[in-house]
Amino acid sequence: MSFSNPLHIGHFARDGKDIRFALDPTTHLLTPVSTRPLDSASVIRALRSIGQLRDDSTDNFPKNWCIWSDGDWLTCDRYHLSSSAIMFIVHLMKETECDLLEARSYSTISINDLQKFDD
Repeated sequence: MSFSNPLHIGHFARDGKDIRFALDPTTHLLTPVSTRPLDSASVIRALRSIGQLRDDSTDNFPKNWCIWSDGDWLTCDRYHLSSSAIMFIVHLMKETECDLLEARSYSTISINDLQKFDD
């Protein structure tokens, strides 16, 4: 059996402290409401800062990272994050002040909590 726990990395609308979700008309799933797309130049800088830039494409992540572009945000699988993927997300969160959202619990994850995933 394989488990997946999607994490979304992006700029999301809030209702107070909580991330706002809306029903996706295509998938009929609750998805976070994006306020703006992640800046591709910031993604490239974060990749470059940890030595993982293969070309100037924001969709060209190492396969073992399990990170992919998902419209205005990036999505990854919590249970398959490598140390370098965690470093990338930390750099991106610091540079862009974006959110890291755990899809199953509808809650955000701080940089400090993300870094504990690597322990």
